[in-house]
Amino acid sequence: MKKILSFLLIFYFFTFAFAQLDREHWFAPMVDRTGNANPYQKLYLSTNRITSFPVSIYNNNVLIATVNISKGNPQKIDIPRDFIITTLQTDLFTPTTKGIYVKAEFPFYANLRFSVYNHAEIITSKGIPSTGKLFLRC
Repeated sequence: MKKILSFLLIFYFFTFAFAQLDREHWFAPMVDRTGNANPYQKLYLSTNRITSFPVSIYNNNVLIATVNISKGNPQKIDIPRDFIITTLQTDLFTPTTKGIYVKAEFPFYANLRFSVYNHAEIITSKGIPSTGKLFLRC
């Protein structure tokens, strides 16, 4: 009985948990120490909503693109390297103009795919819950 109850609880959690589905997403800047330009930065947006809605993409509080997404109509957007990747050591651990902010009226999924020399990455945003509310000093 306990095994069945555990299975149902896990099934319920994975069926109804939408941790990555949110109205706002942030992508922090990345650093490329090799300095080899590689133009493969794309933002992938999708949703489970049937009705189409616009998604706004910002860099440094400036609107850089708006796309419409819906279930069955995901979008991918090229992100200029200068908006997300730096090669300067001085840009580390300081506020900069790099990074991506994505916002819409309805929940959606967002992930950023980029590559640098001999390395590629897929970063999935967790949305508003990942921003945190309490920060402790050690």
